[in-house]
Amino acid sequence: MAETHGILYNENIGIWIAALLTLAIYSFLIADSWLYRFTEHLFIGVANGYILVVTYTNTVKPNLIDKIVVDHNFWYFIPGIMGLMMVARLSQKYAWMSRWPMAYFVGMGSGISINAIIQSDLMMQIYKTMLPIMGKGIVTNLSNLFLIVGVITSLFYFFFSVEHKGVFKNVSSIGIAFLMIAFGGAFGNTVMARISLLIGRMQFLLGKWLNLIAT
Repeated sequence: MAETHGILYNENIGIWIAALLTLAIYSFLIADSWLYRFTEHLFIGVANGYILVVTYTNTVKPNLIDKIVVDHNFWYFIPGIMGLMMVARLSQKYAWMSRWPMAYFVGMGSGISINAIIQSDLMMQIYKTMLPIMGKGIVTNLSNLFLIVGVITSLFYFFFSVEHKGVFKNVSSIGIAFLMIAFGGAFGNTVMARISLLIGRMQFLLGKWLNLIAT
């Protein structure tokens, strides 16, 4: 029984800390105070500390240290040294050392990912645009036609080898309309995601903290 009370007590302390920190962040809506800045720095510090521990536990230790110490694969000293050269970026005197591993990582990453990007983005985009506009029902046909026109006119807007005037200007204007619709939808989706986070915080404050609503 005492152990249960201890767990509930610790949970209540965590709820109070989370609620007070949430209100401290929301205090920015009133003014940029020291309380908001302290909470912001606290969040960044805790997040960086957590990422550092997770990176070491899930990446550095199993993929580097264990390979050298446990498996005795000393070839892994090479990526280890290159990783340390990246840290040299923090020093003005030895910052030049970070250019070598950075160039290697960028070149290797580009070489590995370019084929995957072509297959997953470019080729699939072309494939998904080759849609039938007849024989699939009026709704499907119109939807496919709308998509094809949107892709072609949007791409034409970024074609600068021909001056956009006359018919070309009208086509690019249609592309602009499609682009604005896409940007508006993406922005609306972002706003809805932020509103969902706000709703979650309000449910936490009114539910778990104040017990004003059912959780």
